[in-house]
Amino acid sequence: MRAEWYTGKVALEVDLAQQHPCEADDMQTFISDQEKRARKHFVEEALANSRIEGHVPSKADVADWNAYVNGVQTLDETEGRIVQRALQGD
Repeated sequence: MRAEWYTGKVALEVDLAQQHPCEADDMQTFISDQEKRARKHFVEEALANSRIEGHVPSKADVADWNAYVNGVQTLDETEGRIVQRALQGD
């Protein structure tokens, strides 16, 4: 799934359909479709704001956000992984 935002003349895209390395076909998540939609909206806005500020999220960052949207990771786990990579310079 692709989401696009237009800010002036700049198109911002986020691909939230990438598989997270931790995801498996048999892995079950217990969040509702409504919660997934709410998380997706939160992530899309956060990534759009990040891009507006000049930061381009890495594939690993997007994969972590996708895992959060799908209930594989908590928000704290997702943010922790992203911060750790940023501190390591990855």
